[in-house]
Amino acid sequence: MRSNWLWPLLLLVVAGYFGLQAAGILSAPVIDLSGRAWPILLVIGGLSAIISGRVRYANLIVLAVGVVLTAGVVVVAYNQQAGQLRTDYHQNFTQALPDSAKSVRISLALLLTQITVEPADGRSISAEFVGSTESRFTSNYHIDGSGVATVTFTETRPAAIPLLDRIGRGTLTLHVPVGLPIDDLTLKNSGGAVTLDANGATVRNLNIALGSGDIVLMLPTLAAQDALGGSIHTSGGDLTISVPTGLSLKLTVDSGRPVFNAADYLLLSGGVLQSAGTRDFQAVLAAGASGTVTLK
Repeated sequence: MRSNWLWPLLLLVVAGYFGLQAAGILSAPVIDLSGRAWPILLVIGGLSAIISGRVRYANLIVLAVGVVLTAGVVVVAYNQQAGQLRTDYHQNFTQALPDSAKSVRISLALLLTQITVEPADGRSISAEFVGSTESRFTSNYHIDGSGVATVTFTETRPAAIPLLDRIGRGTLTLHVPVGLPIDDLTLKNSGGAVTLDANGATVRNLNIALGSGDIVLMLPTLAAQDALGGSIHTSGGDLTISVPTGLSLKLTVDSGRPVFNAADYLLLSGGVLQSAGTRDFQAVLAAGASGTVTLK
């Protein structure tokens, strides 16, 4: 007769849990998740009663099912909550760039955030982040001896396991200067959406990597001596690029379905889209999306 070690094991786990909770060792997120997942114990008990003694390795099967169900509850709960916009946490940043600054580099590394980038008159950079108290938005600024100013923005989650009822999606509005060249604008975002209006700004290199969500990009009107390069990709969404009149573009589409006006652009082998009637391109970009890549 096979011994049923599953119930003694579960009793030890439950006793250990309440002991750790009583000692104040368990964090609030763990207690919260445990309170949501406890009905799985009823599933384990029912399944064990049905297959115990009838199926080989029944205890291991029941235990595996319990682990999978628990992980599924946690993943689904976090995914559902992570999509909710939160307004519990506010952080602002404003930096006036001195006359000694000749250009600026801007870098953003964010999590689940809806991002809007807009041009602003003058020589200053400002940002407003609104989101969850489980996020921290930090900024850093410095200028080197050659007059290149660097501004970085980072969103992190200090807690290894965030509170489920506090987690959520944030929003960021960033204003970039039109009175100073932007050597590099790099934006990495795990998921959300990106709307970037570069109209009036002088951007020399642009890189956007989005884990999921749509990208809407308005390219700048460049002076004759200026050029733009870079890469724009979303792994889970559509990409729409508005091209101002007079800007010649060469776009290499490495993923996604190109959508364009055949009178304005030529589609060459290798997914290369280029402005018709010219071989001299001011903007040379690589792009990709899981959906469509639309030129307007």
